[in-house]
Amino acid sequence: MYQVPHYDFIVVGGGVGGTCAAAMLTQKGHRVLLLEKEPYLGGCSSTFSHQGFRYNSGATTFAGFAAGLEVYDFFQNLGICVLTSPLEAAFVQVQEGASLPRYEALAPFLEVLETAHPHPKNRIFWEEIARINSAFYRHKGYYFSKGTLGKMLRSLTSFWPLAKAFGPLFLEPATSYLSRKLPNLTPAYLKALDAQVRIVSQTSLAHMNALSAILALGYPFLANAYVWGGMGSLFEALEKNIYHVQTATPVSRIVPCEGHYEVHTKKALFHATHVVLNLPVFECAKFFPTGGMAEYFARFKPLDNGQSAFMLYATFCTEKPLAHHYQLLLETLLPFTTSDALFVSFSDQRDTSLAPQGHYSMTLSVHTQSSWWNKKDILSYKNRKATLVSQLLDEVCARLGLEKTSVVHHFGATPATFARYLGRSQLGGIPMSYTRPFFRNPANDTPFRGLYTVGDTTFAAQGWPGVIAGVRSLEKILDARPSH
Repeated sequence: MYQVPHYDFIVVGGGVGGTCAAAMLTQKGHRVLLLEKEPYLGGCSSTFSHQGFRYNSGATTFAGFAAGLEVYDFFQNLGICVLTSPLEAAFVQVQEGASLPRYEALAPFLEVLETAHPHPKNRIFWEEIARINSAFYRHKGYYFSKGTLGKMLRSLTSFWPLAKAFGPLFLEPATSYLSRKLPNLTPAYLKALDAQVRIVSQTSLAHMNALSAILALGYPFLANAYVWGGMGSLFEALEKNIYHVQTATPVSRIVPCEGHYEVHTKKALFHATHVVLNLPVFECAKFFPTGGMAEYFARFKPLDNGQSAFMLYATFCTEKPLAHHYQLLLETLLPFTTSDALFVSFSDQRDTSLAPQGHYSMTLSVHTQSSWWNKKDILSYKNRKATLVSQLLDEVCARLGLEKTSVVHHFGATPATFARYLGRSQLGGIPMSYTRPFFRNPANDTPFRGLYTVGDTTFAAQGWPGVIAGVRSLEKILDARPSH
């Protein structure tokens, strides 16, 4: 008689949150099964091949990779070694023909900043940004639970050191903070600051609190690194530390039973005492039959604001030296985009596992709306996509001094593309809005016994530091459970 395999934890979704959670749970001695619908792990941070060329799925930075910071310590605690190189500059901001490298070291950054955006209070302001970021990311004891009112109240007490240190900044609007610290900003300087916070927060200075703005502006000071072989190499290293992984295995249904969950796939049925979901929280209702769990996740549907990204992937053959990351500020919006800033990532020219010798692999991202890219009118969709791909390629070449003849391969990806391959069209996590403080967002536990969530739409935020902080929060929630 067939016996259904039983695991302590089944993790659904192999993005950053799911893969890191599965590795953490395995290290703690649990029988863990990680299920991923695609043939490879990584989700929006994966590395893939297209017609013989390799690309990172997202124009992604790898921030916080230094001793004492969450991302580095997470990999160190698992005993995982990944090949990285520190970046002197997290990215180079290009605006009106001038380049501003966002150096990790404060002194060289202030030197170039005074040329690009001179201001009498630059030094005082950016010294404070660097100091607050360093202090904030050294706090590690907090976690966030909403499983019950009692658990939520206990978890909120863990934020007391943060509230004591940064409470006033949490309550003050970012625009008020800037007007106090950097009065009479030029329009160009304000635009540069606003573009940078969008990288981290997915929203503008006008809609965020001072603390969120400070953390977004300060992330270049937090040990950014280049990952050799592409971001996918991080997941290859993590996979070796997971009890069991099945890729190309989409989950169709999750059924709560007495003492366990049934997890249904097209290939097999699995049982688990606990389930961890690594999908956008507002898409999790699809797994459950009608009832409390479906209703619980359906409540988060308003968090899906339709924000997404249009991607341009290209391979260049050129000897021109290029930085690893750029933010290109445009004078006007391109059609079917919602941001005048392009974030562009290039491979290292020596990284021949990502691009052939003498070539660069490039990933470009710009904000857009998912609703603009449905395929009801396929001809209009294709024309719109081809036009934007051409315009983006023109902008990159013109602003970085590259010849279009150096492009040996390129293609675009829309929110519809991501929906097809990753199962999600909304990208970038939940915007860190002033009107929506973090404690209104979903926690890493749920009101249902044994059901948890991780990822960029739950606590703490998007990006590697934010998602790993959420995995650490899940770990603390599990450790706080009463022993039986």
